[in-house]
Amino acid sequence: MNISFASEKDKLSVIRSIQRNQTDYMTTQQAKDDIANGRLIVCKNDKAKVVGIISVELKEDRGYIAIRRGMVTNKLNRGKGIMSKLVDFICQQSWEYPLGVTPWIDNTPMIKVLERNGFTKHYTFNEVWVYYERS
Repeated sequence: MNISFASEKDKLSVIRSIQRNQTDYMTTQQAKDDIANGRLIVCKNDKAKVVGIISVELKEDRGYIAIRRGMVTNKLNRGKGIMSKLVDFICQQSWEYPLGVTPWIDNTPMIKVLERNGFTKHYTFNEVWVYYERS
């Protein structure tokens, strides 16, 4: 697996992955904006096919880097540690702010990934979201 920040040449394969899977995690416009602003991270398999995506965004007013819109692009790829590798890649980067994530309270797989990567739960809000942070 190869993980890197997405470039313009990744745009078409990312958009096709989103359209093919018709997910509500990320729209094609959000992906385009994230690529243009250097915020989208892609995981490619050995055949250079996009198998996972996630974005990061500075939330300066809240004082953290938000990890957002993560998805594994195909049900066949779920359970193979792709999201864990994407989050690990993010954690290895140098950031000026702590990392923050707000998964749904019942998103147990993502919560386990976060806790394995050193994130701690800070609070629950709106009854369905949990804020996790890693300093």
